[in-house]
Amino acid sequence: MRDAISINYCMYCQKPNETSPTWKSLLDHRYQTLKCEQCARKFCRMDETIDGVFCMFDFNEEMREYFHRLKFMKDVLLVYMFQQEIYDTLKKFQQTYPHHIITPIPMHEENKKIRTFAHVDELLRAAGVPFSHALRKITTETQSKKTRRQRLETKKLFETISDVKYKHFIVFDDIKTTGVTMKLAKEALIEAGAASVELIAFSGGNSKRPNQTTSFMKK
Repeated sequence: MRDAISINYCMYCQKPNETSPTWKSLLDHRYQTLKCEQCARKFCRMDETIDGVFCMFDFNEEMREYFHRLKFMKDVLLVYMFQQEIYDTLKKFQQTYPHHIITPIPMHEENKKIRTFAHVDELLRAAGVPFSHALRKITTETQSKKTRRQRLETKKLFETISDVKYKHFIVFDDIKTTGVTMKLAKEALIEAGAASVELIAFSGGNSKRPNQTTSFMKK
């Protein structure tokens, strides 16, 4: 089920935004543009694979501020800002990988109680993307509070919560920095018998090196 909301202002800067959805746009799976052109330009598309993770957007200062407002100021309506981009990207992936199940990186239940919502789930839900949980996080430690070295030394973060044998998955997360979180999620699925795992991050860090990137959306 696709969640559609209609507002007449930019969700990011609150300035008036005159666009509104039409029946044609809804039937064509097009959402109303919920950010003004000026704000939209602040977020840089990447659509590139870095260290095995497909990154939709660059994790620049504006994206950092976006996630601060979403995750820590609990401005949950911001999940609707990028619903079209998430919908389009995952639809294209599922056309390439039609048998893959989309599964979000989970929060630990204790952390979820504190935040009151799982923001990765909400990004997918706002975009109308069906998903299924296959993993459970086994530690309350958050990667964002660790140094780069501590992240790279992390050995285990997840365990499976359902039978994943012979199934194919697309793991979706909000931010890729070192890539350790998604790497460990993939390892947990593969060790439990998953047939294959693709990795997508909504935004990615600036660790890009010329010989490690490939484009997906441009193919």
